[in-house]
Amino acid sequence: RAARSKSAETAAGVLSMFSFSWVTPLMVYGYVCRQLEQIDLLSLPNELNTIQLADQFNTSLTEKLTQKHVKHPLLAAFNKQYGWIYYPLGVLKLVADLLNFVGPIVLHAFVELVENNSGDPSRAYLYAVALCGASFLASLCNTQYSFRVAKVQVAVRAAIVSSVFRKALRTRIGNSKDETKEDKANDTRDADDADDKTTFPSTGSVMNLMSTDCDRLANFCPSFHQFWSLPFQIGVALYLLYRQVGVAFLAGLVFAICMIPLNKMIADRIGVLSQRMMKHKDARVELMREVLAGIRVVKSYAWESSFEARIRTIRELELKALRGRKYLDAVCVYLWATTPVLISILTFATYVLLGHKLSAAKVFTSMSLFSI
Repeated sequence: RAARSKSAETAAGVLSMFSFSWVTPLMVYGYVCRQLEQIDLLSLPNELNTIQLADQFNTSLTEKLTQKHVKHPLLAAFNKQYGWIYYPLGVLKLVADLLNFVGPIVLHAFVELVENNSGDPSRAYLYAVALCGASFLASLCNTQYSFRVAKVQVAVRAAIVSSVFRKALRTRIGNSKDETKEDKANDTRDADDADDKTTFPSTGSVMNLMSTDCDRLANFCPSFHQFWSLPFQIGVALYLLYRQVGVAFLAGLVFAICMIPLNKMIADRIGVLSQRMMKHKDARVELMREVLAGIRVVKSYAWESSFEARIRTIRELELKALRGRKYLDAVCVYLWATTPVLISILTFATYVLLGHKLSAAKVFTSMSLFSI
């Protein structure tokens, strides 16, 4: 345990970083000795120190807030604080995407060589090595990209949660109309410490900001590079499909385009249900806070059943919105799983109807491109 007080990632070598072997002792300890506890976990590296992250982010945010020409100070602060770490990770993403297309290209040459039973047999071994090498390098780049994006995500979440918590400690929570003379006197004495007169509506809103909303900001990190990566992958895949099946690929493309309005409608409905669920969740958390704060009065007047009924009613509304959102999530998963299959069927059917003959090389190559 004394050895675990130091970050194993910081002391890891190059090979250990690429293979993640620096985590092996912890996994072996958990498998052989006992179930892992918090004290057994590895320490975070210095760049993920919460106090350091919060101070640096608040300094950047304060600087951007004082600059009047900055329209979005929060995004500008994130860009200044983490941009130099996050943006270069796009190179790993680009290399991984390019290596993913090496497989279908080499697979086409390999199947064509086996199908025609012509050419130098040693080329088959070369193609097999190229397939394994491309898959290995693509996996290596993807794991390193995902790991480093996850580190940025942890840093962003730690910084924003600390900022919200610090803000909540320095501002009023609740309706400002109910403040007493003593509260006003305290506000006057603390005016130098407060950044502004912003108040939080309730304790529940603070809890949701520190959990759900902060998670949404942090979850944006894995999605940013997808904005340019997905169009790039789609463009290259469509070009390679055109090389394989000609204009027949347009049948699958048209079907995919027709699915966009349906997906947008489902996404909009999910957004509406999410907002409704968060509204009911805020109300439930606030009511629970009030009940716990006045639990003696509730017990004295035997109001337990009344408050329980109110909480259950709000909870049912929250679960209703959550249930609808999960059903729509299931529909999205179903469409995500079936769309590639339908696209491949339409493409191959159109290719045959145009008078062409399918070959094993074209089928295997096209199927691998559809999976991308």
